[in-house]
Amino acid sequence: MSTERTDFDESTASPANANAGEPNVGNLSADGALAPEQPSADDMVQDAASASEGGKEGSSVAESFGALKDRTVSARELKDRRRAHDQLSQQIQDDEARLADNRYILANFEAEVAHQNDIIGENQKALNAQTAQIKTLKQRYDQTKSDLSRMKKEHKKLEKTYEQRRDEAHDALTASKRALADIQAQARKAELAISDAQRDIMSLQVKADQSQDSAEKSKALSEIESLNVKLAQSKDDLVSLEPRQSAAQTKRAQDQAVYDGAAQALKDVKSKNDDDERALEKQLKEIDNDIDAGNEKAASLRKNIEAAQDRIAYCQEVKENPTTTEELARAIEQDRDTAEQIQSDIAQRETVHRDLKKRSRKAVAIIVLIAIAIIAIVACVFYFGTATYDAYDTHAALEDDIAVVDGNTNTV
Repeated sequence: MSTERTDFDESTASPANANAGEPNVGNLSADGALAPEQPSADDMVQDAASASEGGKEGSSVAESFGALKDRTVSARELKDRRRAHDQLSQQIQDDEARLADNRYILANFEAEVAHQNDIIGENQKALNAQTAQIKTLKQRYDQTKSDLSRMKKEHKKLEKTYEQRRDEAHDALTASKRALADIQAQARKAELAISDAQRDIMSLQVKADQSQDSAEKSKALSEIESLNVKLAQSKDDLVSLEPRQSAAQTKRAQDQAVYDGAAQALKDVKSKNDDDERALEKQLKEIDNDIDAGNEKAASLRKNIEAAQDRIAYCQEVKENPTTTEELARAIEQDRDTAEQIQSDIAQRETVHRDLKKRSRKAVAIIVLIAIAIIAIVACVFYFGTATYDAYDTHAALEDDIAVVDGNTNTV
């Protein structure tokens, strides 16, 4: 642009420019007054150049965004071509391995079939042994399961016997407790009767001593004599209860010991039974795990036999159809050619993509700047909006304080 403008200035130099500073007669009007000055040639050239630069700048931005769009399409197509090339390369590798295997089979058919038959024989022998072992394990499992069921029944019967002994001991203990409670109740009753009689005797004795009436005094003494008889009887009853209470306490302690022993025996029996059952259940679980492992091993042996049988069938097919191997070789060569073409196409597309990437930098820069501007605007709005809200709250608080002060002033 600068070169064009320089050439233009040099080629359009006029005599009028040589007389710069002097009035141009051609600019006078008909009445001799100086007419408005017309734009010079240099000014016209500069205006045209500026307009050209603006147009070219806009065209460059539009081309950059167009390149960005093409770049996206190019990247997707380039990715698809690379994926196609990878898939074809993998197919070629698989076919090459298959071709090598077919050629090996054609060259060593008898040996390969014999080798596969040996594999079948070895695995079948191991499978037979594994099947017999699984059968034995299942028999052990059934027997152990039966033993566990029988054990649980025997344990339940034994625990029931111990529960009966505990219950009998509990009944005896309850009876001895009740008997002891009855004797203790009788003793408390006798003690209460003695206390009441002694209190009544003392009251009557005071009354007799203070009475002036002989008849009343005689009656009080008669009642005292009767109460003394009851007091003596109550004391005799209390004395007679002492050996019975001692015997009842001894019986209660004995029954308590019997009950505690029966309860502990039941607890011990249950604990031992639980341990025995858990041990047998653990053994049952181990046998079941061994059966599962044996079934997995047997399944693996069957797969080996099936794989060897499939291999023999494939060898037969390759031997009976040798043209298949030749067709496979030709197909591999065609795929190689196709892969080379795809690789060449990828190289060309990569060159185009790099060019589009370079041409779209301006559009990417503009998008980044726009994004930054949007983020800045949002941040400013958030910041100033928060500041305005805080200022409003502060102003409202000040107005409330002023109103309170005014109210207090008016009150005063």
